Amino acid sequence: AVRVAGDQLTVDYSGTSPQVDKGINSVYNYTYAYTAYPLKCALDPTTPNNEGSFRPIEVIAPEGTIVNPRYPAAVNARGLTAHYLSAALYGALAPVLPRQVTAEAGAPAIRAVLSGADREGQRFSVIVFTSGGLGARPDRDGTHATAFPTNAGGASIEVLENQAPLVFLERRLVPGSGGAGTRRGGLGQQITIRLLADCPATAALHTERLHFAPAGILGGEPGTTAHVALNGGPIQAKGRTRLQPGDVLTLRTSGGGGYGPAAQRDPALAAQDQRDGLLG
Repeated sequence: AVRVAGDQLTVDYSGTSPQVDKGINSVYNYTYAYTAYPLKCALDPTTPNNEGSFRPIEVIAPEGTIVNPRYPAAVNARGLTAHYLSAALYGALAPVLPRQVTAEAGAPAIRAVLSGADREGQRFSVIVFTSGGLGARPDRDGTHATAFPTNAGGASIEVLENQAPLVFLERRLVPGSGGAGTRRGGLGQQITIRLLADCPATAALHTERLHFAPAGILGGEPGTTAHVALNGGPIQAKGRTRLQPGDVLTLRTSGGGGYGPAAQRDPALAAQDQRDGLLG
């Protein structure tokens, strides 16, 4: 719930699920940050951050919940929970601030930690960070393959191929992955990697959005779900997977949600999307 009283804004997570025995619990300071930041983006994006910017914001997160766990809870993968807070917040604000919110982004990003030994026996460990599409905004389409709310990015393909026995077969946008709307959601991306090592390696995957696509807002349609595959077949999306020499790993992220009814999209923008090959 979001409440405004005078110059104070309160976000109340009462009723949130209890903490769990896995590492997706979000500690309070993390929950506060992932609540305050999207509020700042929506309400006052241009003023430089300062203590006064956040003084009016109160966050209630009951102890023992997944957004404020009791010690000694596991919290290493807290981002897998906190990344969803901005969407819940914007959904609550949309009826009263429709011009200041965005549709849901294709976050969290897919993170793959690839490790093993190269052909000379040297150990390697690299992180492949793969962002989904941004949700659409009132005045523009969502940006393709861009992380929100972290604005984080991965290393270049050339750097990763130099550090590990990997070859990237493709890195491309996924046509049709952005949710339709008056403004279209940003496209997700697909990365395909082949292992060049002579011995097995390990892929540790953090994958979200497999079952629930980023939602549209104010009549916009959802983006697509994420997908991971090994040699074209199913793979454990969360956890460690053994890669054999020559194996091909595919990571495909979600597209962002659309903003507003698709029937109200400018025909010129729709035609441009078609020419650019963005619609699938």
